[in-house]
Amino acid sequence: PLTSHRTYTPFPERRKNMNYEENVDLQELTDIPYKIKKEYLESLQDSVSMKEIQRENDGQVFYELTLPYLDRQNDFLQIYLRKDDNDQWILCDDGYIIENLKLSLLEFDPDTVLAETLCMNHGIITTNKGDILYTKCPKCDLVYTIHRFGKFLVDFETIAYVRNIEFQLK
Repeated sequence: PLTSHRTYTPFPERRKNMNYEENVDLQELTDIPYKIKKEYLESLQDSVSMKEIQRENDGQVFYELTLPYLDRQNDFLQIYLRKDDNDQWILCDDGYIIENLKLSLLEFDPDTVLAETLCMNHGIITTNKGDILYTKCPKCDLVYTIHRFGKFLVDFETIAYVRNIEFQLK
């Protein structure tokens, strides 16, 4: 066994014997994670925007949320939120991802990509036409679902793009 020639001093006693500089250094070290988290959250808050949109044909209110995630064209990802009649929130991409992939890829099957991302999608589905990706959640899960849905859209687009490259290489 290793032995030390130092004598053990209980923590409160060690604290009394510390000089002021050591206290300042210790305080700075414990503040670092807090400061990093605070700065990260502030940068997220600065990079997320939301605006209210009212549809002309039926007056339904949507919220356009711009997230700090970038798509393949380096555009910020936008999702749309609205409340349904059952007090659930519906989040959708308004068909942007699938339409963009259809226009830019030689080989694209949304159902195949959805199947490949099944382990990630956690309830994300398409509309009857298969062009709008959406999910639902209660108010208590809204923030987490926004994060998860935005991440899913970026992953979905990436998987479709990689599958297209594999198709072109065959």
